[in-house]
Amino acid sequence: MGKLFYIMGKSASGKDHIYEALLRDPALGLSPLVLYTTRPIRQNERDGREYHFVDQEKMVRLRLAGRIIEERVYDTVFGPWYYFTADEGQIRLDRDSGHLFMTGPAVEVFTGNIDIPENLYYDG
Repeated sequence: MGKLFYIMGKSASGKDHIYEALLRDPALGLSPLVLYTTRPIRQNERDGREYHFVDQEKMVRLRLAGRIIEERVYDTVFGPWYYFTADEGQIRLDRDSGHLFMTGPAVEVFTGNIDIPENLYYDG
């Protein structure tokens, strides 16, 4: 059964280094999970690599469909920018491999909209 691994930490805390090291380890069998954002794409970024860049309308459709796992919003001078994890069919927990994703420290909402069998929870 596959697993989700979430790396969370402040800016410059070493998340990227840990993330890349874990992805390079073939024994772990992890694949990256690209998060979503409503912020504008920046120069040298590519949709589907750094983020899935979507508008707020698509975010609302995903939310109403119960596809958003977690989300957070940052109020910027350009207005609110949302960052979120959504499952549009790319999360496969029926395999022995896992998915790895990361974010900053403020995960505001965990909606629990993903079916994770009880035996995947670590309680120790």
